[in-house]
Amino acid sequence: MTTGTQFSSQFNRIKGLSERRRLPRLGKIRLGFKLIKKTEKGEREYPAELPFFLLPSDVAKAYGGKVTVERAQELGVTRKDVLSFIAANTYRLAEDIEIMLPINDIGAVFPNAYKWYGNSRGVKCVGDGERAMRYDEGKKCMVEMECPCENLKTEQNPKGECTQRGHLSVLVPRVTMSGIYQIDLGSYHSIVDINSGIAYVEALIGRFALVPLTLRRVPMQTHHDGQKQTHYTIQLLSNVTLEQLSVLRADNQRILTHSQHLLLPPDDTNPAMDKEGEAVFASQEPEPEKPEEEGPEKSTAKQEPDKNAVRESVLAVMKARLAAANTLPELVAAWKQIGEELKEKKLALTADESTALTRIKDTRKREIEEQEKKEQEKNLQELIARAEKQLAEAADLDTLEHIWMTIEPMLDGEEKVKLMRIKDRRASELRGGA
Repeated sequence: MTTGTQFSSQFNRIKGLSERRRLPRLGKIRLGFKLIKKTEKGEREYPAELPFFLLPSDVAKAYGGKVTVERAQELGVTRKDVLSFIAANTYRLAEDIEIMLPINDIGAVFPNAYKWYGNSRGVKCVGDGERAMRYDEGKKCMVEMECPCENLKTEQNPKGECTQRGHLSVLVPRVTMSGIYQIDLGSYHSIVDINSGIAYVEALIGRFALVPLTLRRVPMQTHHDGQKQTHYTIQLLSNVTLEQLSVLRADNQRILTHSQHLLLPPDDTNPAMDKEGEAVFASQEPEPEKPEEEGPEKSTAKQEPDKNAVRESVLAVMKARLAAANTLPELVAAWKQIGEELKEKKLALTADESTALTRIKDTRKREIEEQEKKEQEKNLQELIARAEKQLAEAADLDTLEHIWMTIEPMLDGEEKVKLMRIKDRRASELRGGA
């Protein structure tokens, strides 16, 4: 006789649901704070950008406390209220953090789109620059429309409420691998830099999931309506050495198969209403004549900026960006960014200026290549030292052969001959023991 219990034991999984996995979201890493200023009309709130990451408490324990006010000034921070906030919160600020991306789906780990929230907590319209889906109050459903529309915020339409938004979901291995942290951003340059970093890593390794990476805040000078401003883009950089590269590539199939069912928890809250991990700071400074987040309102009596000074400033920043590159991908990205900025600013270089920038790039490239060569030689020597020990202590012939097949492609000359002798000696010992 078949019982209900026996039937129940046959139906204990729901197809399309039970195999799905979801990583919990543990918190948000922020890029700025809310500044409160007292005015004659009462208190006003302004968003203030930081040159560092503002970390939740658990991440701050691992990465916070290493930045200083002096470092912020080196990065171009001059506002006293921002420097005061940094001085009071160094314990939860970091210039860079080591991260991993949890799954190999760029649409899940870094969705970015044009978004309009209006006065609602959630998004009311989302688009890709060609088409969008907007909530129709009359029909009580989402309807398709062209994108962008008149709501897009631009220099010509500074009061537009539709902006570009990106949401990056990351693992922070030094803290925990049990969930993700989310970084919300709206910077054009950060969106381009992060997408570029992900694409480079995937081209290099064959995946970007569970690869050691670094997120870094990098200063960038922009000019809007004749005014120079410093903003801080987010760059995603690879920490992979030559030795690690082959190991990571060998693990591609396992990682890609294991992570294909992971889903990330969505969080798309109106930035004006998002209080999670928010930092509020009451400024003692007087209200600025022109708050950063307001439109480009200017006094008619204001003098025109010195075009030569602006040009020199732009070139100085470009030179500094090239000189500051620490890896070839960073250098390539900096050079590409310079080309985009020159085009955007409609700035034509003289022959001398172009030669100077090219010389700095080529010099820095040689320096990086020399440094990478030294690091590769050092890594190779460390690899050889470990291989000697592993070959000499191999427990059986299969293990010995596996070790040799792994390291042999990286060997050449005397090192290869030396390790081959160790392998042959150990093989003779194992055969003799057998």
